[in-house]
Amino acid sequence: MKYRLLQWLCCPACGAADLQVDATQVEDRPLTSARFDAAAQPPRGMNSERRIEIEILAGTLRCSACGATYAITDGIPRMLATESVEGPTTAHRYTTFDTAQPAWEESFLDYAAPLAPSDFLGRLVLDAGCGYGRHAWFAARYGAEVIALDSSADAVASAAANTRELGDVHVVQGDIYRPPVRDQIFDVAYCFGVLHHLDDPEAAITSLGERLRSGGRLALWVYGPR
Repeated sequence: MKYRLLQWLCCPACGAADLQVDATQVEDRPLTSARFDAAAQPPRGMNSERRIEIEILAGTLRCSACGATYAITDGIPRMLATESVEGPTTAHRYTTFDTAQPAWEESFLDYAAPLAPSDFLGRLVLDAGCGYGRHAWFAARYGAEVIALDSSADAVASAAANTRELGDVHVVQGDIYRPPVRDQIFDVAYCFGVLHHLDDPEAAITSLGERLRSGGRLALWVYGPR
């Protein structure tokens, strides 16, 4: 987890945005983002002279409003609300993919249509139900800052591993019904191959819509006859 992720997170229990982080293990990561003016004070966790950004590997997030706490383990904030159900174990925990193979990119663009690569450039994007991270990888490659969300511990583990070298993908374990992200902030939200697995897909769609800014776009894809 990077410190700049805090500007988009909120407490899933009460919705408050004031989260305090206590980092107990960190590492330096190459600074791949140029999202700040080198002449100005860099954002927290970034060192423009050394070209590094701090990655929080372990620690705790605490909500200043309600006191709820959430662990950060393996670099991933674990932000499921108390009443949320953790996603199922999945064989995708160790799934990787060859980003150089055209089929993966073609699949992403097929799911995302009519969104095109240019629709991701410079956008803040929510990947809801990120699985092993292949969609988040391409959204970030097209120039987006991506929050990749999934309720499954196996899913976020694989997503974090598969997007580790991308500085603009932030993997979070959370519930699509009560996502730990602020309302009305995303330019694009997408949910591919997830809604048909849910008990209440309508509630999930409503939840995602509430996270979009005015004029934001929501892309959905579900299984169908082939």
